[in-house]
Amino acid sequence: MRVGRTLSQAGQGLTRNLTMTIAGILTVTIALGLLGGALMVRGGANKVKSELLNQLNVSVYLEPNATPDQMSDIESHLRALPQVDTVTYIDKDEAYALFKEYFADSPNIIKLTPRSAVPTSYIVKLHDPEEFNVVQSAVGQLPGVQSVTNASSRLKHIFTFLHGITLFGLGLAVIMLVITALLIYNTMQISAFSRRRETGIMRLVGASDVSIQLPFVLEGTAIGALGAVLAFGFLALVRIWLHRNVALGLLTPFGAVNQLFAVLPVILGVGIIASAVLSLITLQRHLRV
Repeated sequence: MRVGRTLSQAGQGLTRNLTMTIAGILTVTIALGLLGGALMVRGGANKVKSELLNQLNVSVYLEPNATPDQMSDIESHLRALPQVDTVTYIDKDEAYALFKEYFADSPNIIKLTPRSAVPTSYIVKLHDPEEFNVVQSAVGQLPGVQSVTNASSRLKHIFTFLHGITLFGLGLAVIMLVITALLIYNTMQISAFSRRRETGIMRLVGASDVSIQLPFVLEGTAIGALGAVLAFGFLALVRIWLHRNVALGLLTPFGAVNQLFAVLPVILGVGIIASAVLSLITLQRHLRV
């Protein structure tokens, strides 16, 4: 079996059904572009979540009349937890300074809030910020504790939204991949039908199944590979456009270069392997002469 002849046959098959070939490449491009975009969103969402959680601490607010013994007991319980990294006491002056910094854009709130109304607290940094419930369970009911809060609950809507976008993108990608599979199937079927006389002659002169089927498989593989390359190029262009035209720092993790190149082997693998396997399956059913 000559490699040059096999490649020539594959090339002729691609150009013979040029309209179907272009349609197949474009459909693969759209499907893999959606798949790559969904994977970038998922990776970016995980990175954003990790970065935001790492910046969050647990605040253990104390009752105004908490005694020194109660405060010492609370701190001892906190430091005894293996999940705790550091424990920092925030006195009245520090608490009020943080309060004024937080409400710097709302001077009326600062004016109406006396220093005595701002509680002292312990700021607890965890090794894993998602283990907030451990602190709540350990000290939430101790005498002298007013409340235990963590800002991660406020971010649940953001995380839910990002997760929804990821699922939506993956759903679209699956639908497009199914459509792509059907189109590649039809492309290979038409190609096999249009060359049935040629393959029949090859079978009569003793050509092996591999030499007959390989050009068709290469056609499908080429469609998948070209679609994957175009999908990657499309994602790169979208990333460049977003970074030039959308002034939102939150988008940075989603369009990071490492996120872009992380999806490259995935879309290449899906495009090439799926197209080759699907072409082979199609030939097993429709290339019997």
